[in-house]
Amino acid sequence: MSKSAVLGFRCWDISDNKLQAAATGTIWKSGINVAYCNRNQHFSPNTDCDCGLNSFFSLPCEDDIHNTSDNYIWGAIAGKGEAQVHELGTRVEEAIIIGLYSPSASPYQKSRIARIAET
Repeated sequence: MSKSAVLGFRCWDISDNKLQAAATGTIWKSGINVAYCNRNQHFSPNTDCDCGLNSFFSLPCEDDIHNTSDNYIWGAIAGKGEAQVHELGTRVEEAIIIGLYSPSASPYQKSRIARIAET
């Protein structure tokens, strides 16, 4: 583990006009998001746990993005602090959302994305 700055990509579920991590249910907010571990009460990320803010090194291929449900949105994050590097991406201590992407969004979905981006 090391202190790093990373660019990563991830997918969220849109729930009540908020971005929710699909795997954990954690709500992401505007500004800095800080990882925490509910199970073991330690700093995140931790080598003995799967806690931390996850991201991929790259977006999936365009076909996979277009096949994503309308309830999901892709985006880019800037991560910093403690970081773990894995085969497909990283887990970091802190991250901020720097962009959102949904190529096949309906007009309704685009308005939801705009509301999320404003908060």
